[in-house]
Amino acid sequence: KFDKAKTFGEIERYAEIGLILPKGMVVIDCDNLEDSKIIKRIIHNKKINCIIMKTERGMHFIFKNFDDVNSNLVGVITPIGIIVDVRSGNSNGYIIIKKAGIFRDIQFIGDKNNISKLPAFLRPLRLEKNNSVK
Repeated sequence: KFDKAKTFGEIERYAEIGLILPKGMVVIDCDNLEDSKIIKRIIHNKKINCIIMKTERGMHFIFKNFDDVNSNLVGVITPIGIIVDVRSGNSNGYIIIKKAGIFRDIQFIGDKNNISKLPAFLRPLRLEKNNSVK
């Protein structure tokens, strides 16, 4: 357990490393590889600035957040019909960046110094109590 943030030099020896997302950032976590490839292709074609991290099952897509995506969500649908999990820096969401001693592959699409806001096609749709889309 850590009581305060650590530098990379202090933690790089650990086999597992998580990163708490900064406030104002959001991750779209797609655990289906084929769906992840579709999202990646759309991001590339639309020239959206994004950080992509490969995972064992799919990809994480990292963007700047809108003020209304303030929760960590599991199994929500996007406007393009792909089911994702959402991790918000506004709710102390985190991602694993090193697992079993291996850092995950990171790729930048576009300008890595000017990450885009979460695009409309990936914004989670709200679900009603009966799981119908609102």
